[in-house]
Amino acid sequence: MGLSTEYRLKQNNSNITIDVIPLDNNRNRVFGLHKHFDIDEYIVSDERLEAIKRTFRLERADQTSIFDYM
Repeated sequence: MGLSTEYRLKQNNSNITIDVIPLDNNRNRVFGLHKHFDIDEYIVSDERLEAIKRTFRLERADQTSIFDYM
């Protein structure tokens, strides 16, 4: 069993977060797009994910302390 490659994207000026799980062949499973942005896509290409990140100003939100997790 390997380590999870899942990561989280966060919008700059809000508490909106999107979870991303990289799959194979330039695909990503994305959770939270429909809930927050009304985008009905669940598996997106790397290029589409980059476009969504630019449009909604999403940045990678890496957990740095226990307080970020809570």
